[in-house]
Amino acid sequence: MFAELFPIRHPLASFWLVMVIICVAPLVASRFRLPGLAGTILGGALVGPSALRLLERNATIELLGSVGLLYLIFVAGLTLDLNQFLRQKHRSIVFGLLSFGFPFALAYWVSTSYLGFEAPAAILLGSILGTHTLIAFPIVQRLGVARDAAVVMVVGATLLTDGLGLLVLAGVVRWASGSAGVFSWIVFGVTVALYLLAVLWGVPRLGRWFFRTFPNRPHAELAFVLAVLFGVAVLAELAGLAAIVGAFLTGLAMNRLIPSSGPFMNRIVFIGDSLFIPFFLVSVGLLIDFRVILGGVSVLLLAVVLLAILAVGKSLAALLATGAFRLGLRQFLLSTGLSVPQAAATLAVTLIGYDQLHLFDERLVNAVVVLILLSCLAGSWLVEKQGRAIAESATDMGGDSTHRPQRILLPLSNPQTAPNLVGVALALHEEASEEPLYPLVVAPAGRNVDEEVARAEAMLLHATQAAAAAAVPASPLTRVDLNVAEGICRAIAEIRASSVVIGWNGDVSARERIFGRVLDQLLDRSTVLVLVCRLEKEIASAERVVVAVPPLSHRLPGFPGTVRAIKLMADRLRKPLVILTPARDREPAQAVVDRVSPKLPVRWDELPSWPGVVETLAKQATTGDLVLLVAARQGALSWYRGLDRLPGRIAQALPQCNFVALYPAPESDSPSMTAPAHQEESAPAPRAAGVLLGVQAASLEQAARALLDWSLPSNNVLPADRRQELLERLVGFQLEIGPGVVLLHASLSTLSEPKLLVCVLEPGIEGADADEPVRVVLVLLSPTDFPAQRHLSNLAWLAQRFSQPAMLERLLAATAPEEAVAAFTSTPTSAPTG
Repeated sequence: MFAELFPIRHPLASFWLVMVIICVAPLVASRFRLPGLAGTILGGALVGPSALRLLERNATIELLGSVGLLYLIFVAGLTLDLNQFLRQKHRSIVFGLLSFGFPFALAYWVSTSYLGFEAPAAILLGSILGTHTLIAFPIVQRLGVARDAAVVMVVGATLLTDGLGLLVLAGVVRWASGSAGVFSWIVFGVTVALYLLAVLWGVPRLGRWFFRTFPNRPHAELAFVLAVLFGVAVLAELAGLAAIVGAFLTGLAMNRLIPSSGPFMNRIVFIGDSLFIPFFLVSVGLLIDFRVILGGVSVLLLAVVLLAILAVGKSLAALLATGAFRLGLRQFLLSTGLSVPQAAATLAVTLIGYDQLHLFDERLVNAVVVLILLSCLAGSWLVEKQGRAIAESATDMGGDSTHRPQRILLPLSNPQTAPNLVGVALALHEEASEEPLYPLVVAPAGRNVDEEVARAEAMLLHATQAAAAAAVPASPLTRVDLNVAEGICRAIAEIRASSVVIGWNGDVSARERIFGRVLDQLLDRSTVLVLVCRLEKEIASAERVVVAVPPLSHRLPGFPGTVRAIKLMADRLRKPLVILTPARDREPAQAVVDRVSPKLPVRWDELPSWPGVVETLAKQATTGDLVLLVAARQGALSWYRGLDRLPGRIAQALPQCNFVALYPAPESDSPSMTAPAHQEESAPAPRAAGVLLGVQAASLEQAARALLDWSLPSNNVLPADRRQELLERLVGFQLEIGPGVVLLHASLSTLSEPKLLVCVLEPGIEGADADEPVRVVLVLLSPTDFPAQRHLSNLAWLAQRFSQPAMLERLLAATAPEEAVAAFTSTPTSAPTG
């Protein structure tokens, strides 16, 4: 009776038993301090044909196991940090060659010298031990160290080792079949090249089209990904490659399409960790034959020899690679643990050598099965131990009691845009942060307050669900206030928020200073990083992250924090980062960007002039780009009047693009449009060295040229070529510091002290990228060796003087240059040094 019931052949009963193993085995393994992955393998072995005989490795189990293996390799490629991999590709190449070469050479030498193998069998055995399966990758994912340098190195090397192993297998198969001619290899090479082109070029474009055409359809998105994954795997086999190579290439091809922090990625990883990958582990366990292991010494001895070859070869490769690239002891052990495990792919090649090529005997097949068990147990244990140590050390190093925790406040008002705003907040949310998102709705106080609160709670529920889908907790907040901006500021103070992500409809009104009453008040009253988002689609669909950085932004105290937010978004979205900034500001801005983590490749595009930034963005940005602007609050050092109009101009010029304006957090001691406190009251203001009245000019360039020709008339003082270069630098960036007042500034080596030139125009210049016709042009020239901070302070002093309309009125009323000069000195004001 027992023999008739077992092993279980009923499909539903088999599935039930496997699910029991998937549920119970990891829990039991944890009691013995074993990785759950190893427990699942042992659970499969325990119910297998050689133990309790409850389950056999039938066609259904083999299918699900193959699906799990492909899914495991696919997730490894999908979650690979491509930015880090591209920076460290030489590490993966070196480690891949060493990790394949050492075990291959050792296996060939031992098998031909001591095991009596012929050369083809020895070569095939070497290729088997040279490869590895990322069976312990879910462990590093769970521990949060999947982006560690050693993990990236091993994952990247997997493509190379598997490729070399499959290349050797193809050569041995062709040798055994007698088709190892040159023409056969040419056909194989052309087929593989066409396959790689189709996958790496075609899949990203197909995926981008699908996700844009059918947004916010999670079931269809998952079905699409699975269809592409298994379709590419089938094509890989048709091209003469292994299906796992196709799975890994699919993950790489979709890597930049699926953000690492989004709900979709969470669903993919969750399904794999819960179902597909455990099925693969159970199928590996069912391969283990305890009767063979316990029934003879020869199989165990051969398995020990193979394990020794594998361990020595892989550890030697890891030792040389981590030593050459100056990685630590833990990274050496971690990379060894990741590269040691062998799994079903190893057994598949072994069976080809046994069944089809007749190069191996049954003893070697059983030894390989034992090797799979031992390598998976040892590798999983090592990865669990070292990965946990690395994660704990990273946490210890990151602790800082004075650092404000990352708390993202998410004010919501429109249910339609809430999911996209949550997407921005998730892209900003650091992986190591345990802080929740804080979605907020401010209900206006009044007679219908109960209805407004009920509506707010419904909106908060949707935001909380969107965050939970990405495995990020959310703590919803509701406030009742007559003033919405005041309610948001009150929430910022109560939760000690570090940043605010808020939506904007993109409308520009002449009555509003920047965005509108609520947003403008929020910017004026808050002191944290604020991201104002005009979102037309999911930010996950972005192709690039394009950032416009105004002049002097690198001088803002909150600029490093803003850069970190930008780099986090580019990193989590896995999109290329492009920064546009004026040429004169690139070097100092780049110095800040390079210091801020995470480390990402950045493409820098220098703007010939900042006033043309909108036109440059309109030409360079595509509808798939996420466009960011590093803005500034009024009073900040990089602020000028035209900067307040830029968000509206960019929104109008790029109506199809997602656009975010970032306002860096100010500090109490930040530079502002006031004189620095450390300077003395008696410090002289920049002296008005020359004033021209009643000048007629059609452009700022003509006005600046008139000032230079008048103040520096001799070519001996400034030759014509240098005069033209100075003129181009002056007009390349303009500051609108007051209604109808434009400030140009540059450095000049022939000066010994700052020089201020003033040009009063009659009539004004229309269309000079200013709110009103330009009536006054100021040119501030400083010596080349003049301290940069003092030059900036002079700019701030001038901006402060012209913040009041009375200054412009006095200049326009002046009938002689002396009256205009007196306007700069008439009101006592603390001023910067001259």
